[in-house]
Amino acid sequence: MIPTTTSSHWERLETALRARWQSHHVAVVWRALHGWTGWRYPLLEEIWEQTAGISQRARCARLQAARAELPAMRTLPPITDPAAVPVLELRQRFGTEPVVTVYPADRYLSAYHAAAVTNRGWPMTRAVARIMGGFFLRGMAELVTDENREREIDRVERQEWNAAVRDRRGAQDDDEGSLGGGMTVAGIPF
Repeated sequence: MIPTTTSSHWERLETALRARWQSHHVAVVWRALHGWTGWRYPLLEEIWEQTAGISQRARCARLQAARAELPAMRTLPPITDPAAVPVLELRQRFGTEPVVTVYPADRYLSAYHAAAVTNRGWPMTRAVARIMGGFFLRGMAELVTDENREREIDRVERQEWNAAVRDRRGAQDDDEGSLGGGMTVAGIPF
């Protein structure tokens, strides 16, 4: 199971960014991050490792190169469902059809790609990494859809459970009625 962002991550991110930056900057970053669903945001330590000891001119050159790569990266297919990987690997081995298998390791944003996505400088990139770093991004719309689906499943399960309890109680009432009614404890009528 890959670690993904939750609605609490997004709420904490919004709170942290609004404490330091103006609303329109936060909104731009929010929208930009939602466009990268399925990609892993780098950890703060990874950002420091990739940018440490590099001159400002070299960092700017790498950032421009990362910005140029973003449109091509967006067109890549999403992560393959882990349940489908074995079947796809078999198809690929036997050559029955061309197969593209995308593993989570293929969807990592580098520090420079993360900075290009946020497009608000290194302080904003690091602030996002403090909360979202190490997680695969999932948009709020997708999270809300999943939460609604889970609520619906819970509601249906509750209804089925309540119906089963009612059926059991109805069967017990029928049994008690034939024995003269009253209460039963451990199968002993009173």
